[in-house]
Amino acid sequence: MVDAFDDPEVKRLMAELGVVHRPGLAAELMEEIGPLLAEDGFDVNNLEAPDLDTLNAAIGRAVERRNFERFVPVDNSRQQALRILRLVAEAIGDGNTPAARTLIAGLEPEPAGDKPSIAHVIGVSLGLLDTWHTTPALHATLRGTRVPVWDKPARTAAADVLALAGKGRAFDSISGLHRRHTGLMILTGGILAVAGTLQAWATHERTTVRELTRAVLPDSTSTQDAAPAEQGSPAQSVVPNRVLTIPEELESMMRPDALASFRSQVRQAHLDEPVTVSITAKARFVLPYQWLLDQVGGGGIRLTAAGYLPPAVVASAMEELGWQKDWVGKGNREDLTMPVLYHRESMMAMKLLHRRKGVLLPTPVGRRLTGDPAGLWNFLARSMLVRPTEVEARATEFFLLAVAARSSQSHNEYSAAVAAGLYSIGWADPSGRQIRPDQAFTLFADTWRTLRRLGAFEDDREYGVRGTVKPVGAAFARYTLTQPPKP
Repeated sequence: MVDAFDDPEVKRLMAELGVVHRPGLAAELMEEIGPLLAEDGFDVNNLEAPDLDTLNAAIGRAVERRNFERFVPVDNSRQQALRILRLVAEAIGDGNTPAARTLIAGLEPEPAGDKPSIAHVIGVSLGLLDTWHTTPALHATLRGTRVPVWDKPARTAAADVLALAGKGRAFDSISGLHRRHTGLMILTGGILAVAGTLQAWATHERTTVRELTRAVLPDSTSTQDAAPAEQGSPAQSVVPNRVLTIPEELESMMRPDALASFRSQVRQAHLDEPVTVSITAKARFVLPYQWLLDQVGGGGIRLTAAGYLPPAVVASAMEELGWQKDWVGKGNREDLTMPVLYHRESMMAMKLLHRRKGVLLPTPVGRRLTGDPAGLWNFLARSMLVRPTEVEARATEFFLLAVAARSSQSHNEYSAAVAAGLYSIGWADPSGRQIRPDQAFTLFADTWRTLRRLGAFEDDREYGVRGTVKPVGAAFARYTLTQPPKP
């Protein structure tokens, strides 16, 4: 068979367009997404499906997840990407364009040594821009963002990125950006957009880009750069500690008459202090999640014909996790045993567990976190604020703030506090009045139940009514409120 890519005319057109033919690219992609397809029940070596649409949908989901993993670095890889953004922004801010170009040109498709991959830098830059340009407190500051002088294709890409970031959609639009720009232009455009944003920020605050980056893009590998800004320095006044971001966002929307009590509660929560919890305490706290991960860690758990956990597992969960004392009934049918049902469903919603062919199994994330209490603590904290709607997210923030401040004693008090908090930032019933506490409770009920299962509250006789916070519960709420948002 004649390969179309061997045709001289095709080769000429591809050369003019800058297209490179990579033999075996489709096979390489299928190899990469094979494990992700397997989670949907498809064998990459035997792709059978009820219909083509089902298969295409599964492949689409797998490709989307593969792209997400490529563009979301963690731990050291993320620090390396932040360091590149910081160094390039500083070089551009200092007028040293050749140094900035050298840094960008040194990046490769794959990580190498202390250099991140191109995809990692793209992902981190777009994620930062989404966060910065949708933070209400920064709207006026960043309104004047301009793309630094550079080649036209890169500046065009940067302008597109900034337009998307203003809607919080830059990261989610990576595929669309690839349809309009080359990978190199998206990389350079994202970096230029970050540099331009930091320049506008620094100009507004009458400081330098170099001083500003020490606060917003700290280099954890450098003792000097990681040192806190001196008291009263421009960087400190421009960029408060990241732990205050959620309160600041709430405060920026708040009625003036509510500010005093809100600020008092923030101080009472001690969000500016480090959260110190021993690994033993973390292990005890995340035990309900670790327990079920352990149960499915072998060959999984075969669910009943109706899709529920088998009675023996439900009874063991109720007994071993200490939930039986608060429950009326046998506690062995999952559909009638809400603590276990809610728990299993929450772990599936968090993508720690998934169901395949009638068997409950851990996801790759669940497998990775099995036996890692510190990692599970971090994961749960980051998951608390991921809510379906904005009002639920805001309600959860007010609830966690009350938990961190230990200012309420029952779910009725928490509900009243959340209702008042929502009203202070403009959420009301159709008549314009503050919503009722019971209505507010429905907005953070899932988080309340999760914290109860984790043991964040003192034992009591009235299940779901009282809620005196344990120190570890307050610490977890503080930790949750002080974590950077998910990319």
